[in-house]
Amino acid sequence: MGKNGIDHQMSYGNGADESEFDDDVLDEEELAELDEELAADERIVAYEQLCSMIVQALSHTSLKLYHFQNLFNINTLDREFKVIIGLSNGSLLDRLGGAAAELNLVWEAANSLLSLYGNEGLCSPYHEPADWCSHQDFGSSPSVDMTLKYRASEAVIESIRDDDDVNRVAEQLRTLFSSDSAEGDVEVNFEAIYAHGELKLTSAVVQYDILLEDELKDVELLQQILNDLAREVFTNLKKMASAFPFDKSK
Repeated sequence: MGKNGIDHQMSYGNGADESEFDDDVLDEEELAELDEELAADERIVAYEQLCSMIVQALSHTSLKLYHFQNLFNINTLDREFKVIIGLSNGSLLDRLGGAAAELNLVWEAANSLLSLYGNEGLCSPYHEPADWCSHQDFGSSPSVDMTLKYRASEAVIESIRDDDDVNRVAEQLRTLFSSDSAEGDVEVNFEAIYAHGELKLTSAVVQYDILLEDELKDVELLQQILNDLAREVFTNLKKMASAFPFDKSK
């Protein structure tokens, strides 16, 4: 449920590689045709197409995809897509066994108009396409915000005993992600719950944002960016697994 309590949610497959998105993944010929259509009409990719391209990029790496979610806000008409990502040699059902990533994107309602009608889509709710307005001079500025969250395994959290351990884990995570091409500073946050009179840490999270803009009009470029992102996710999860090895003997 969304923060306003009215979001509708559709979930696709809680097991790895069982998403209904798999049936809609675009092949190379379909991507080429889509690129031509967008260029001709000054449109951007549709929400479903973008989600399928993300799934396609992630599926081409040694990653498992879990718990796809589609959220639809019936007040704002915004949409949201989420997927949890893990290494193929691990199980998210065993949270002690390894790290996981969550990819989340927010699709504003205006993007749906741009994907259907191009620049004219911004004007169509208000006047006839033939009527002049300022949108025709300035054009559209589509954007999609994506957020990547990496969660360290519970074994990492259980190794924390005091503030020094918190600082140690935080610094290790910053070092792992410091060379990445994330926009802005990489955030390291610790989540906790208060129960039975004490504060207990539950997770260590690394988060950064990725902004898609002009790439939404160029399918080939967009797919390259998403492929690079998928490889980055795989590399980061491998680095986290190496930095925080799981001792199964404990």
